[in-house]
Formats: sequence, C-alpha cells, structure tokens
Amino acid sequence: KTILVTGANGYIASLVRAYQKDNFNWICMTRKDADLQILKRKKFVASQDFDICFHTAANATTAFCNEHPDLVHKINV
Repeated sequence: KTILVTGANGYIASLVRAYQKDNFNWICMTRKDADLQILKRKKFVASQDFDICFHTAANATTAFCNEHPDLVHKINV
C-alpha cells in the first residue's frame, strides 16, 4: 500500500513513518509542497497515486487558533 501523509515533518507522522518504513510506500506532503494554498494542495494530491491519506497536518499555534478559529478549522479538519 502507498500512503500519502500530510504534515510529514511533524512529530506524529515522523514517528509512524519511522516505525512503518518497511511496511508501506510513503508519499510525504509537507508545508513546502502545499502550505495553506488550497489550489496548490489540490494539485499536489491530484498528482499522486496513493491508497490511503494519513492527515496529520495542522496549525496548532494557540494565538493564531484563538484569533482565526474558522480558518483553523478549515486547515485542520
């Protein structure tokens, strides 16, 4: 199986990939690949061939989350 993982440089994704590196093929999506630009994200995802998407990307900056709850919900969910 091939897994597309968002937030690939984050703690959870890094740990899972380290423990499962030999069991799956990994496509790593980082902020460099998509950032917050929805069109860039859609283009990146559409260009990949994967079986599962493991979504771990999130904006967890407390101040930003408090100031922009609707935007954070769109990003994180």
